[in-house]
Amino acid sequence: MAVLDGDGLILFCSPGARPRHELEGFAADHGLIFDFRRYGTAAEARVVLARRASGWHGLSPTGPPARHEGTRMHLLDGVNDLRYLRMITNMWRDRRAGRAHARLNRSRTSGARELSRLDGRACRLRSRHGQSELESEDGLRLVPQADLLLRYTVEPDLRGLIVFGEPGRPLVHLPGRWDPEETRRFAEQNILGFETRSLSHEEYLALTGRVQDAVP
Repeated sequence: MAVLDGDGLILFCSPGARPRHELEGFAADHGLIFDFRRYGTAAEARVVLARRASGWHGLSPTGPPARHEGTRMHLLDGVNDLRYLRMITNMWRDRRAGRAHARLNRSRTSGARELSRLDGRACRLRSRHGQSELESEDGLRLVPQADLLLRYTVEPDLRGLIVFGEPGRPLVHLPGRWDPEETRRFAEQNILGFETRSLSHEEYLALTGRVQDAVP
C-alpha cells in the first residue's frame, strides 16, 4: 500500500495485505482518493515506488499526509488504520535497516569496482568484466549500455542517483544517499560519465518517470 501526493510521488509505503474493502473505507473516511493498480512487471512497480515525495523518510513520512484534493491512496497491499500501519512498518523498517546495514558493511570495499548506497534498502552498483551490474534485495541484474551517473538533489530533501545509457536515456533510478567522492571515483574507474546537479521539480518528475527500473 502507498499514499501518493497530487504528482503521483510516494509519501508513504508499506508491505502487507488487507482486504480491499477495508482500504476503500479507510480512504473514504480520511478524504483520500482510492486507486487500485495492477502492474505487468515488478520493474514497473519499483519505478513508481522509487519516486519519492518531499518529506519521505525511510518507510514512514515526517507526519500524516496532508489531506488535499488529488492525494491518492494507491493499493499494492495494505492495512486499514494509519496508526497501526505506522507501528507495523516501523518494526519492519528496523529489521530491514539492520539487514541492509550488515549487507552494506560486508559489500563495501576500498576500491572503485563497487558502489554502495548509504541508506535505505541494500543496493550497490558493481563493475565486472566491463559490464555494469545492479545488486539489491530483489536480486542481481545487468545494466546494459550504462554510460553516465547523475547524482541529483531536489530541494529540500530529495536525492539519489540515476544511471543513464546512450544517448542520454535514463535507465535506472536509485533514490537515497550516495557518497559524492565514491560515486565520482567509481565512474572514473569504470569509464562512465559523472555529473552532480540540482534538479527542478519538473525535471525530477520527467526523469524518474522515464526510467526502466529502480530500487526504492
